[in-house]
Amino acid sequence: MERKEFGCLSLTLPPFHLPQIQYNGLNVDVDGRTTKKLITNLKPRTFYNFVLMNRGNSMGGLQQNVAAWTAADMLSKKPEVTHKPDADGNVVVILPDVKSSVPVQ
Repeated sequence: MERKEFGCLSLTLPPFHLPQIQYNGLNVDVDGRTTKKLITNLKPRTFYNFVLMNRGNSMGGLQQNVAAWTAADMLSKKPEVTHKPDADGNVVVILPDVKSSVPVQ
């Protein structure tokens, strides 16, 4: 099963900024008109420190830090969805058993 680990950062930026997000040695340019940026290809159970800064200038100016841990990889397969709603219009999602010794918060 292919897994896709990702995070979404919400941004509030002053006008005319060209932001860049740096994390784990990577640089991601951000469109200055956007309010959210999807960060993909993250690894499970990994610490990330995201730094939002003004592109091309790390001294003086906009700089914000966000630290986060990604969750453990606990699902053995994708959840299944029943495609036909029941009489009340509810759809059932069947979650796989979680087999992990990692505590979940």
